[in-house]
Amino acid sequence: MRKSSSPIKHQQIKGAEVLLNYSQTTSMQTRDALNNGYVYVIKNGNPSSVNSCKIWRETEKILQKKGLRYYVYNTEYAGHAEKIAEEILKRHTTRAILLVVGGDGTLHEVINGAARFSHAVVACV
Repeated sequence: MRKSSSPIKHQQIKGAEVLLNYSQTTSMQTRDALNNGYVYVIKNGNPSSVNSCKIWRETEKILQKKGLRYYVYNTEYAGHAEKIAEEILKRHTTRAILLVVGGDGTLHEVINGAARFSHAVVACV
Protein backbone atom coordinates (compact mmCIF):
# COMPACT_ATOMS: atom_id res chain seq x y z
CA MET A 1 0.00 0.00 0.00
CA ARG A 2 1.42 3.32 -1.07
CA LYS A 3 1.25 6.17 1.42
CA SER A 4 0.27 9.66 0.35
CA SER A 5 3.22 12.02 0.36
CA SER A 6 1.08 14.75 1.94
CA PRO A 7 -2.15 14.09 3.83
CA ILE A 8 -2.70 17.86 4.02
CA LYS A 9 -3.05 18.13 0.25
CA HIS A 10 -5.60 15.31 0.30
CA GLN A 11 -7.54 17.10 3.03
CA GLN A 12 -7.44 20.36 1.06
CA ILE A 13 -8.87 18.70 -2.05
CA LYS A 14 -11.42 16.86 0.09
CA GLY A 15 -12.51 20.25 1.48
CA ALA A 16 -13.10 21.52 -2.04
CA GLU A 17 -15.21 18.45 -2.79
CA VAL A 18 -17.36 19.09 0.29
CA LEU A 19 -17.97 22.70 -0.78
CA LEU A 20 -18.68 21.70 -4.35
CA ASN A 21 -21.00 18.87 -3.28
CA TYR A 22 -22.94 21.36 -1.15
CA SER A 23 -23.14 23.73 -4.10
CA GLN A 24 -24.32 20.93 -6.38
CA THR A 25 -27.02 19.63 -4.03
CA THR A 26 -28.78 22.98 -4.10
CA SER A 27 -31.21 23.14 -7.02
CA MET A 28 -29.86 24.90 -10.10
CA GLN A 29 -32.50 27.63 -9.85
CA THR A 30 -31.74 28.30 -6.19
CA ARG A 31 -27.99 28.22 -6.80
CA ASP A 32 -28.29 30.68 -9.66
CA ALA A 33 -30.36 33.00 -7.51
CA LEU A 34 -27.87 32.74 -4.66
CA ASN A 35 -24.56 33.17 -6.45
CA ASN A 36 -25.24 33.51 -10.15
CA GLY A 37 -24.36 29.82 -10.45
CA TYR A 38 -20.62 30.47 -10.40
CA VAL A 39 -17.71 29.65 -8.14
CA TYR A 40 -15.19 32.49 -8.27
CA VAL A 41 -11.69 31.05 -8.05
CA ILE A 42 -8.95 33.38 -6.86
CA LYS A 43 -5.66 31.68 -7.60
CA ASN A 44 -2.12 32.61 -6.68
CA GLY A 45 -0.77 33.65 -10.07
CA ASN A 46 2.88 33.33 -9.08
CA PRO A 47 4.36 30.84 -11.57
CA SER A 48 6.85 29.62 -8.94
CA SER A 49 3.93 28.39 -6.80
CA VAL A 50 4.07 24.80 -8.08
CA ASN A 51 1.89 23.52 -5.24
CA SER A 52 -0.92 25.98 -6.10
CA CYS A 53 -0.78 24.91 -9.75
CA LYS A 54 -1.02 21.23 -8.83
CA ILE A 55 -3.90 21.80 -6.40
CA TRP A 56 -5.67 23.95 -8.99
CA ARG A 57 -5.47 21.23 -11.66
CA GLU A 58 -7.08 18.74 -9.27
CA THR A 59 -9.72 21.25 -8.15
CA GLU A 60 -10.55 22.19 -11.73
CA LYS A 61 -11.20 18.53 -12.52
CA ILE A 62 -13.68 18.39 -9.64
CA LEU A 63 -15.43 21.56 -10.81
CA GLN A 64 -15.75 20.16 -14.32
CA LYS A 65 -16.85 16.72 -13.11
CA LYS A 66 -19.60 18.33 -11.01
CA GLY A 67 -20.66 20.50 -13.94
CA LEU A 68 -20.13 23.70 -11.99
CA ARG A 69 -19.46 26.98 -13.72
CA TYR A 70 -16.49 29.00 -12.55
CA TYR A 71 -14.34 32.03 -13.27
CA VAL A 72 -10.62 32.01 -12.51
CA TYR A 73 -8.76 35.12 -11.43
CA ASN A 74 -4.96 34.89 -11.21
CA THR A 75 -3.28 37.32 -8.88
CA GLU A 76 -0.58 39.49 -10.39
CA TYR A 77 0.92 41.33 -7.41
CA ALA A 78 0.79 41.57 -3.62
CA GLY A 79 -2.64 42.78 -2.48
CA HIS A 80 -4.30 41.82 -5.76
CA ALA A 81 -6.41 39.00 -4.25
CA GLU A 82 -8.02 41.51 -1.86
CA LYS A 83 -8.98 43.80 -4.74
CA ILE A 84 -10.32 40.90 -6.81
CA ALA A 85 -12.48 39.71 -3.89
CA GLU A 86 -13.88 43.22 -3.33
CA GLU A 87 -14.71 43.67 -7.01
CA ILE A 88 -16.50 40.32 -7.23
CA LEU A 89 -18.51 40.97 -4.08
CA LYS A 90 -19.49 44.51 -5.10
CA ARG A 91 -21.27 43.00 -8.12
CA HIS A 92 -23.39 40.68 -5.95
CA THR A 93 -26.10 41.24 -3.39
CA THR A 94 -26.62 37.54 -2.71
CA ARG A 95 -24.21 34.79 -1.73
CA ALA A 96 -21.01 34.59 -3.74
CA ILE A 97 -18.60 31.68 -3.36
CA LEU A 98 -14.91 32.63 -3.46
CA LEU A 99 -12.62 29.62 -3.72
CA VAL A 100 -9.01 30.46 -2.84
CA VAL A 101 -6.22 28.41 -4.41
CA GLY A 102 -3.00 29.48 -2.78
CA GLY A 103 -1.27 29.79 0.52
CA ASP A 104 -2.01 31.68 3.67
CA GLY A 105 -1.07 35.02 2.08
CA THR A 106 -3.63 34.65 -0.70
CA LEU A 107 -6.27 33.48 1.77
CA HIS A 108 -5.49 36.39 4.10
CA GLU A 109 -5.93 38.89 1.26
CA VAL A 110 -9.24 37.37 0.15
CA ILE A 111 -10.59 37.39 3.70
CA ASN A 112 -9.62 41.06 4.03
CA GLY A 113 -11.38 41.84 0.76
CA ALA A 114 -14.49 39.91 1.78
CA ALA A 115 -14.67 41.08 5.41
CA ARG A 116 -17.30 43.78 4.94
CA PHE A 117 -19.58 41.68 2.73
CA SER A 118 -22.01 39.49 4.65
CA HIS A 119 -22.92 37.54 1.51
CA ALA A 120 -19.36 36.28 0.96
CA VAL A 121 -18.56 32.59 1.30
CA VAL A 122 -14.80 32.01 1.37
CA ALA A 123 -13.30 28.55 0.96
CA CYS A 124 -9.68 27.54 0.56
CA VAL A 125 -8.00 24.55 -1.04
